[in-house]
Amino acid sequence: MKLYGFFRFFLNPLAKILWPTTVINRQNYKNFGGGMIICNHYSSLDGVVIGSRLIQRDMNVLIKKEAFEESKISNWFLRSVGGIPVNRGEPDLQAIKAVMNVLKDEKKQLVIFPEGTRNRANDDSIKPFKHGTARFAIKAKRRILPVMYYRRLRPFKRNYMYVGEPIDMSQFYGDKPTEENKERATAYLYEKMLETRRLCNEAVEEIMAKKNRKKCKK
Repeated sequence: MKLYGFFRFFLNPLAKILWPTTVINRQNYKNFGGGMIICNHYSSLDGVVIGSRLIQRDMNVLIKKEAFEESKISNWFLRSVGGIPVNRGEPDLQAIKAVMNVLKDEKKQLVIFPEGTRNRANDDSIKPFKHGTARFAIKAKRRILPVMYYRRLRPFKRNYMYVGEPIDMSQFYGDKPTEENKERATAYLYEKMLETRRLCNEAVEEIMAKKNRKKCKK
């Protein structure tokens, strides 16, 4: 049984205090509907803040299988909030089936971190994407909503979450799932995410510039 709504009720005010995050372009999410939501990945907290500050319906998110195996409590909690275990680095038919079951419903949303692992670099770089994200969107014929953290989440330090324009993958719908086509679709998605990173940086820099101008006027 999913308890996402229950946990979100308590996590939202807590997240606002611990990891204050301003959402930029929230309307893009409100207009999105069902499909895939992708995000850059700095830490294990990324999904928590997305779930509490952005997602407004039941959450479904791909999470490494090891996290479910840490304890019975972690397994119960992750599944209760919509976690889907996945084996990283090898084909996982059970995870693929679970993902497609989510995406076949036009009203459901699936959160994926396409880098496949946390980016430990202390900068705004984005690690190469795994092929699965693009293939899921193409197979299910669903749009992708890009979300970008401006920087790594830090306790009590203001951060920003930028919501980009939905990415349409329909140009790849008729392609056969060859390695070349997988690379091409993934490269296209990666370029769109780099563009989202650029727009995120510009939006945050503008916000900071406005704050500085206000300080100077005082």
